[in-house]
Amino acid sequence: MERRTGTHWIFGLILILVGASMVFGELFSWIRGISFILIVGAVFLVGYIRNRSYGLLIPACLLIAIGITHYISYPAGFDNFGQFMLGIGFVAIYGIDVLVRGKSHWWPIIPGAILLISGYFGSDQVMTIVLPVALILVGISMVVRGWHPRD
Repeated sequence: MERRTGTHWIFGLILILVGASMVFGELFSWIRGISFILIVGAVFLVGYIRNRSYGLLIPACLLIAIGITHYISYPAGFDNFGQFMLGIGFVAIYGIDVLVRGKSHWWPIIPGAILLISGYFGSDQVMTIVLPVALILVGISMVVRGWHPRD
């Protein structure tokens, strides 16, 4: 029998974990809550490493980042540490894919940067300072790229 290389085994493992935690309750109490999110994220990460399927890396990094926020204390100076960690999750998508495959899509950097900045500085400061500066810089780059002296 030929072995399939699809991702069905990942979803099967997740379903087994969910079912076991529901049936055995106290026996698998460590799976409850946020630990379960970390376990599911780790399963997705293993699936990504095994299959090099980019679609598995995205939920892996985001679930692990969300799960970590519940296990570490919030450092001083953060308005919204959960947002910051979610930004780290998006940046990790890019970084892990570059490390494993040698290349990656650039799109996770955009929501990652926005979440990192807004999580650290707070949404009020982002809306009044960082966002306008970013818009000005993007506008300048568009004008410079679009301006070609005529011969």
